[in-house]
Amino acid sequence: MMDSKRTHSSNWYQAITLSERITSLHAIDGAKATAMSVDSDLAMRRMNQWRSQQPFTTDSRFSQRVALDGISEAEFLHFLGEPAESVRKRFFAPPSWLVALLNAFSTIPPANALPFPASSAAGKGAAFIEALEPVIRRGRDRLREGINALVQSRFDLPFDRETTTNSVHLGSEVWMLSSGPRQN
Repeated sequence: MMDSKRTHSSNWYQAITLSERITSLHAIDGAKATAMSVDSDLAMRRMNQWRSQQPFTTDSRFSQRVALDGISEAEFLHFLGEPAESVRKRFFAPPSWLVALLNAFSTIPPANALPFPASSAAGKGAAFIEALEPVIRRGRDRLREGINALVQSRFDLPFDRETTTNSVHLGSEVWMLSSGPRQN
């Protein structure tokens, strides 16, 4: 069972996407939204970082970008300076990605799960691989579930289920073995 204290930590809400922030802000009373605290200095530093990147150095391009999300530049500035605690308070339930992430780390892998390479084979990146193993395993499982659903609904698939499933395992193993620290 997932610990609700872990899902309510405001630290997680720093990872909320812009579209999730927009949706959650528009879902509350406008008066409450404008009354929320914002760190203006932080917002301006972050805005300057955004505006220093191509193509946002051009005012019209930046305006077009925020308009794509249906927000004004003032609202965008609000999001850039909003404390994570304020974001968390707008969510009545944890976002689905957070629940999935915490579930991945709280689920014991089945006995018949595909093995991961030994730590010694992974080299210097072994600790990183081991830390992400539950998420990688869940991703592989979801892909396998999707492939099985396709096999059930179609007969003319352009791939072989077993070959693809084994390739996913082999591909992630090769990626893990080759993803050690990069040397400059």
